[in-house]
Formats: sequence, C-alpha cells, structure tokens
Amino acid sequence: WAAAQQAQQQKDYATAAREYRQVIGIVPGFAEAYMNLGLVYELQNRRQDALAMFQKAVQLKPGLVGAQFFLGVDYCKLGDAKRATPHLEAAVRARPNLPDAWTWLASAYQMTGRTSRQVDTLQAGLRANPQSIDLLYLLGQAYQQLGKEAVDRIPQKDSASSFIEQLLAENYAASGYLAVAMLHLENALKASPQRPGLHIAMAEVLLHGGNLDRAEQEIAAELSIAPHSLR
Repeated sequence: WAAAQQAQQQKDYATAAREYRQVIGIVPGFAEAYMNLGLVYELQNRRQDALAMFQKAVQLKPGLVGAQFFLGVDYCKLGDAKRATPHLEAAVRARPNLPDAWTWLASAYQMTGRTSRQVDTLQAGLRANPQSIDLLYLLGQAYQQLGKEAVDRIPQKDSASSFIEQLLAENYAASGYLAVAMLHLENALKASPQRPGLHIAMAEVLLHGGNLDRAEQEIAAELSIAPHSLR
C-alpha cells in the first residue's frame, strides 16, 4: 500500500497500478484499493478499466464517496448521464461541501434535458458552498437556458402576440444578440403600434449597443404614446 501511494505521488503509474493490484490480491475486500487503482487507471487514460475499479469499490463499500463521485464523473464523460446521476446524488448527500460533486450532478441533469432539476441542484450546491464561483456561473447559464425553454414554448400557443415577440427580444438581448432582439421588438411594434413600453424596450437595447441618437428617438416615440410612462 505504501509503495503504491509513493509510486502514485511520483507519477510512476505503472508501478502504482502493479502495487495496488498486489494489495487487492492480499486483501480482496479492500474497497479503497480498488478506488485508488481506478484513479491510477484514469491517469493512464484507461477509462473503462477505471470504471470497473470504481464499480467494484462501490459494490464493496457504497459509502465510499470518492468512488461514487468518480464513477458518476466517468459515466458523464461517456455520455451516460442516466447511470451517472444516482452515484453523483450519493456523493452530494455524503459530501455537500464538495462543489465538484454538485457541478457534475447538475451536468448530468443538463445532459438529460432536466433544466429545472439542474437549476435546483445548483441552487442547493450554492447554499452548501456559497463561495463557489463555478456554481454561481453555472447557475446563471442554467437560468438563461430555462428562460429560453420557456420562451420557445410560448409561440406554440400564440405566435402572433406582440408580447411573445417582446419576450423573445428580451431573451436575445440578455444573451447579447442585440440585432436579433431589435428585430423581435420591431415585430412586436408592428403587431401593437400603440402598446406602451415597446419603444422604451427598444431604447434600452439601442443604448446597450451604443446607438444614443436612435435611443432618443424611441424615447420620444414612447412619450408621444404614453406621456406619463417615464415619470
């Protein structure tokens, strides 16, 4: 065991793997030895071999958090998010202070199209790890995706609504696609020329794009429709 760990620290992975296999030969029920051998196989880019070792470690000791975590990560990397999910869920239950476990669990939900569950997971991860910038960043992306999915569902009900066009515009503007946002706002204005608020929305997009003159024109147009809307 000591020889295996020393070889692993020295990045002599072939020796480390050999020594861990010898440990397993002496103590076949030693779950940590299978987990460490799996890690060495990972470092040698032998993912299938690593997967088999993590599976054995979890079989011997379901509460071995590292093995659950790495098993979930490997399944995600192989594109099998469905099999990854229970292992990553076990990891976050046992170690809620491990941000990477929350990140990979959220990724597994994302891979299976469960955006709402992804958002819930990232929120829970942030509550447990409020200093994690990665979790905060991923939560922002998940919110954006959730918004897009909501907007995409709306046209199925009423594709002619100026409100739908405005929602699409706001979504594109938030993503930085200002020109596309303006097209949708123009469509909204054609559908409802006298609806208050549309010119202001256009002015905001124009200001973000640095077009001050056109923004002033839109504000003037808004005042002509609703003189008290800017008070």
